[in-house]
Order: sequence, then structure tokens, then C-alpha cells
Amino acid sequence: MRYPQSHKQAVRARILEAAAEELRRHGLSGIGIPALMRRAGLTHGAFYAHFPSRESLVAEAIRAAAAASADCRKLAEKAKISPAVVSAAARAAIDPAQ
Repeated sequence: MRYPQSHKQAVRARILEAAAEELRRHGLSGIGIPALMRRAGLTHGAFYAHFPSRESLVAEAIRAAAAASADCRKLAEKAKISPAVVSAAARAAIDPAQ
């Protein structure tokens, strides 16, 4: 049974979200496919249905994180939130222990 396209898009987004979080926490060396897929609740083999390689995942995760960051900055500017507050929130998102 084939999944609908919306399911594949949702799974891909879940993988990207997990990868972006691992990038923030551990840097480039922190993204291993088996652990990443476990974190996303998927099998290691399912990875290749969504990305041709680890490098393509990392590149897309970085692009998605940069786009999200730019969106946050625009919203903060529109709401007249100081850059210092935005930076503090970003640091807290990266490292909740701060």
C-alpha cells in the first residue's frame, strides 16, 4: 500500500526537524543516520526514501534552519522585540540548560 504524498512530506519534515535539532546540539559530526532516524521514530532504511545522502540532509536542514531563523528575525522586528531578547531566546532554544 502506498502512502499519500502528504504522508511522505510529513515524514520528511520530521526527519529534517530531528536533523536540525541534532545540528544545533552536536554540530555536523552529531548527525548519524541510524540515531537520527530512531529519534524521528523511523527505521534507518527509510532514510533513503527521503534523501539520497547524509550530505543532502545536512544541506537541507541548514537551509531550513536559516529560513526559520530569518522568519523569526522578521517577526521580532515587526513586533519591535529587541535583538538582545531574540538572541537570548535563540541561545535558550539551542541549549535549554542556559
